[in-house]
Amino acid sequence: MKKGFTYIELTIVLFLLLVIGGIVFSVIKVQEYFARSRDIKRINDLEVLFNALKIYSRSTSSPDLDGPYLDFRGIDETWATIFISVPLELETFPSSACVYAERSYAVFQADKNNYLRIDGKGWLPVEFSKINPPPFSSLPVDPINNYSKGFYYLYAFRRNPLQFEISAALESKDLRYGGKGDKVSTDNGNDPYRLELGTNLDLIPPFAPPSF
Repeated sequence: MKKGFTYIELTIVLFLLLVIGGIVFSVIKVQEYFARSRDIKRINDLEVLFNALKIYSRSTSSPDLDGPYLDFRGIDETWATIFISVPLELETFPSSACVYAERSYAVFQADKNNYLRIDGKGWLPVEFSKINPPPFSSLPVDPINNYSKGFYYLYAFRRNPLQFEISAALESKDLRYGGKGDKVSTDNGNDPYRLELGTNLDLIPPFAPPSF
């Protein structure tokens, strides 16, 4: 004769399920908290870079948005380039990711020794060191800053007329695409999965979103 569960056994099982559910819920909440914290940094970083690029463009007599060490890197020039914050040694950016609407883009990655520099040798090659005082001591980068995970900063510019764009993917459920506080598909840019700031939000082609 089979013996069923006793009342005490059922109570213990239900209690354990409640405890496990509470732990899982807490972990999810903690993960979302850290994701949102990283997103706040991303949003602040883009605003800082946006303002720095505006100040540089207005305060420099001949602004050079691909810096003193690169040439013809504007979207409207010979070597149309997308600049990425991930250093070359960490991960090589695949060229196939920069083909959009039958147009190919070059990819620029600074090396790990230089990618944070503000003198034109960093991942964003503008000479921010010419601004007095400089807006930052090192270039901002994504808190995760990894291409395969989908989190990195992008930059591109146009020479004539002088325009620029920077972008970042957001991570928290509320702020990313489809969230109740969606900031990425409501910024009037051409990429519904990335937060875009700049004077022309169509310079950087859309990129594959992170896989959550």
